[in-house]
Amino acid sequence: MMKQQNPTDNGSSASNNIRDCWGSARERARLKARFKIRQRILVDSSCPATSSSICSETNGSFSQPAGNDAVNSFAAVEIAGVKPRDETLHTKGALVCRTDDDKDESRGGGKHYVDLSQQSIILLQEALQRILLNNRCFFSLTRLEGNAVLYSEPFESDLLYEIEDTTNNNNADGGTTKTTPNRILLGKEKLVSWFGPTFHDQLDKVLSERVQTITLLEVALIFRRYGIVRALLIGGVNPCLCGTLQMTGTTPDSDNSHVVVPPLDWDNALEQLGSRVLRYFLEQLVPLSMQTYILKRAFEFKYRTWTNSLSPPPSSSIMKQKTCVLCQQMTPLSYLLCMDIPCSHEICQLCFWNNMVDSLDERDGNVVPCFACVHLKEFKTEKLDPLAPSTATPEGDYSQLLNESRFQLTREKFFAMPRDGVELKQQPAPKSQPLSKPRGKKKYLETPFASTWAQAVTLSVGNSQDVRRERFFTYVERGAVHYVQGCLEAGMDLEAKNEYGQTGLYMAAWRGHLRVVHLLLQYYAGCPTTTILATANDGTTPLYAAQQHGHLVIVNLFMSHLGLSPSTTTQEESVLCPANDDELRSSESLHVSTLIRCSEDHPGAGSYTIDGVLSEVELQKLLALWKRLPTESPPSAKKKSGLCSVRSYYCDVDQFIARILLRALAALSENQVKNNEIKTTEDLFIVLPFMRFLSYDKAGIRLAPHVDLNRVDLESGIRSTHSFLLYLTDCHVGGETSLLKDLSRGSEEDNITARVKPKAGRLLLFPHVCPHEGEVVVDVPKLLIRGEVYLGTLTK
Repeated sequence: MMKQQNPTDNGSSASNNIRDCWGSARERARLKARFKIRQRILVDSSCPATSSSICSETNGSFSQPAGNDAVNSFAAVEIAGVKPRDETLHTKGALVCRTDDDKDESRGGGKHYVDLSQQSIILLQEALQRILLNNRCFFSLTRLEGNAVLYSEPFESDLLYEIEDTTNNNNADGGTTKTTPNRILLGKEKLVSWFGPTFHDQLDKVLSERVQTITLLEVALIFRRYGIVRALLIGGVNPCLCGTLQMTGTTPDSDNSHVVVPPLDWDNALEQLGSRVLRYFLEQLVPLSMQTYILKRAFEFKYRTWTNSLSPPPSSSIMKQKTCVLCQQMTPLSYLLCMDIPCSHEICQLCFWNNMVDSLDERDGNVVPCFACVHLKEFKTEKLDPLAPSTATPEGDYSQLLNESRFQLTREKFFAMPRDGVELKQQPAPKSQPLSKPRGKKKYLETPFASTWAQAVTLSVGNSQDVRRERFFTYVERGAVHYVQGCLEAGMDLEAKNEYGQTGLYMAAWRGHLRVVHLLLQYYAGCPTTTILATANDGTTPLYAAQQHGHLVIVNLFMSHLGLSPSTTTQEESVLCPANDDELRSSESLHVSTLIRCSEDHPGAGSYTIDGVLSEVELQKLLALWKRLPTESPPSAKKKSGLCSVRSYYCDVDQFIARILLRALAALSENQVKNNEIKTTEDLFIVLPFMRFLSYDKAGIRLAPHVDLNRVDLESGIRSTHSFLLYLTDCHVGGETSLLKDLSRGSEEDNITARVKPKAGRLLLFPHVCPHEGEVVVDVPKLLIRGEVYLGTLTK
């Protein structure tokens, strides 16, 4: 029976298409904004200057230059590379930051303030209202990308008040009335209902009598809008910039005769230190829940300083500056943090944030201790020894197990998990979850912050086998030991391998992550040597990878774990052993051809071929390597037709192929200088180690027009710019790689810019964004190596 067509189907389909179009556009805008924010964080924090430029560190503590040298203590800031804060900062013409020549004595040393235009005031007032309404969606990535500077800078605390006119009678008859303005704190009713009238009255007094300027992050922390705090951190808002205090009345400047530090230098140092903190959070995968907790605790210390300035002891006066316990630097109250009782140490924000960044990864307990107590050794705190067993409390039954049992238990827990997202959704929701509550497929912490690494990584290890496996390898490669430990305690198959045949232990040994290797070896205790030294696709072992890259401490750790003496010869030999000088191809024999010049207006600008890259010995070694690599099964959709390439994944741990490519890229750079396309050969070339052997063993196979994706080199953080194809066989007919002008036009003849015929020893380089296709293969086999590289000035 034929299905009757619904007359509303066309309209419904069109409406769905429009929604999908808008959804795709929003997603592209969000991803673009996130990329720009990350790039800005990485670029802004490239200057290494921190408070160490101001506070000289000696023997785990900080010391201030004595005598007249204290006058020049801040001169080191400019020498060390800290750029003075510009007098004018622009955010779409709205925000202007400036400093007066005349020092404002009423602000406790904080002479940096913001002079806002009317447009900026409107934007800030709207943001404040959204914070009161707890509207996290307002602080989207696209909005934060364009207003990060405005949302980072302090603004006058008067914006937190609204004016209400109050009418009073002047005489008994009520004939004459007088209207007086009354300042009311924004969200007064909510503050009173949430925290009580006592907190509101204290906050009102602090803001009206002491706080001169304040930041949006501080406002969100006051109202405990931790979701908005997370959104601001994701958007790259500086976490170290803070508001300033105003000190009225006759009060002493400081508690001793130290020279008063210019507050503008403090603002400059905090601004650049905030860039360093953001970069650390991004690169070290610090969970947002932990970032929020750190900011929450830092603001609690700051708020204690604010309240202490309201009610000084009767026998003392309020001081505008006090001495930091750690660096002995005279610090304005605006930049001072008062620790919790009972110690109540007072440290400057520079010392707080630098100690936080320097030792965050080494703390297993509360990540925000009193750093003064740590340095002064008022309580015992030991740093994590890279070779010491983990002190974190194991989850579940691990505390009662020996090392020999951990391998099997974590494996059993892993295979008890659902295999993928489909099975995960089919599982019934658990009745009780102390740390999290189910919400569809994902889990969310009941509290928006975590004070320890064990709590913070709970929701980042994945809830299904496929996600857990993918994240585990990512964390191992990046050396994120706390995340790796979270995966192991939640359940992981340590015998699992990635597509390159590498176990987690292999990747950790190759990358040189000592703490991760030591942690994994604890779980491998009692396992046979063949399990510990499981080989990758190319036949190499974790011990070989550590030896090749000079990680001697890891090599000795393996030797000790395997019961081998240091004098035992364990050097393995790969199929791609280092070539002799006679086997290498000289750069003079390389022939460079330019397909699309860098100056052309073409997505493939900067495309080249280099012939004669491989010597005969090198070619035979690569062919021998390809024959021993395992092959990947074709996708089921293409398996029936058989018209697809056969892939073999290879990781260039030996750097054999990398050396060949770098030799060719050096010849390419010299050729471009001769042709006046670039001015210098001093450039950075990076060959990413993950590669694929592609074999077209049947005639009729073709590759549809497409563009390639880039990869990120974890060691340098640089994204690849070019794809490379290194041909290992000749194809006299068919199999050409065509570079196209427009992806949508396909393989039209006038759309093809260049055709490259497969030839053994030929290297093809083209940008990732260049559309290209593989024409129908006639002569078989067509064999090539595909990978990614980064080319410096050749891409400009």
